[in-house]
Amino acid sequence: MVPGTSLELLREEPAMTPEIEFTLSNGFITIIDAEDLAKIDMYHWHARYCRPSRYVARTTSRHVSGVRKVIAIYLHRFLLNVPADMQVDHKNGDTLDNRKSNLEIVTPDENLARRRF
Repeated sequence: MVPGTSLELLREEPAMTPEIEFTLSNGFITIIDAEDLAKIDMYHWHARYCRPSRYVARTTSRHVSGVRKVIAIYLHRFLLNVPADMQVDHKNGDTLDNRKSNLEIVTPDENLARRRF
């Protein structure tokens, strides 16, 4: 109860996290939290088609047993530092929306159950 009033504070609304639209190298746009810009701005990100959606990714190479191997690093996994045995669900179904409030780390079974067609 606020002193001297009959109003009761039920809860404080959390502050909205500032977000930005980040243009990818192939012209698509992703939405990210503004606080993540410095973390991703040094790389060339693109929208990569992975049926049935597009995901934001960058590529890098590693040498495995003397062979150069090109691998994709997905933005949603990069931002959340997801363990290899877990996956990320885009809660609103928009795979170009990479705000942390829209991302949730889930098991492969949970992700399959939430799959949108």
